[in-house]
Amino acid sequence: MNELSFAETLDLNLEGSGVSPERFAYLVQHLLAQGSLARGDSQAQDRLYDEAVRCQGTLRDYLGCTGFRLVHSDRFTCLRLYPPAPAEGEDAEEVARGLRARPSSAFSAYALVLRHLYQKRLDVGDVADNGDLLLSRTEIEQGLADLLDMAPPTAASLRKETYKTLRAQRLVRLPEGGLEEETEEMIFAIRPLILDYVTEPQLLAARAYMQTRRLPEEERPTAEEAS
Repeated sequence: MNELSFAETLDLNLEGSGVSPERFAYLVQHLLAQGSLARGDSQAQDRLYDEAVRCQGTLRDYLGCTGFRLVHSDRFTCLRLYPPAPAEGEDAEEVARGLRARPSSAFSAYALVLRHLYQKRLDVGDVADNGDLLLSRTEIEQGLADLLDMAPPTAASLRKETYKTLRAQRLVRLPEGGLEEETEEMIFAIRPLILDYVTEPQLLAARAYMQTRRLPEEERPTAEEAS
């Protein structure tokens, strides 16, 4: 009995999904390039997401063969691709590229603050019916100061790049007018996907760390006490 080729095996796995091998290849390319797929961005994105869900088992197996991990959040209708863990002996400090690239410190700070602000509003039911939270640039930058004692990046180019990365990760929707003209009252929609991206333990750890850092030096716990 002849063994099935990879293409033939793929055809069999896709049977009944309504996704062609060519479309499957496009979905793989999109996930590798963008890192995520979610409903609610556009009709084209909705279609991609629906197709990916129909063949997610095959996608997960295919990408898993190369070390990638595909995670599906039914709650927030999002598929997110996580890169392989560093190989043994790989320099973790070496600058990585593509999906391995480390997020910038500005992105990490903004994501944490957006999670903090979203949770505060969620606790009192102050979010839109679709789960979005509308915040002005001023409110977000005040959140940076309140939670992390930091100011936004001084360079406009870095601020814009940070917001574009947040959008690419499906965490925010940009203002209708885009980012060309920055104003203090420009409105960003924070998506509920932020709840999955920054977990509650991560948020609590950040809050606890900042509370400790704000204590007078003589009142801060020692390394032994903290451990």
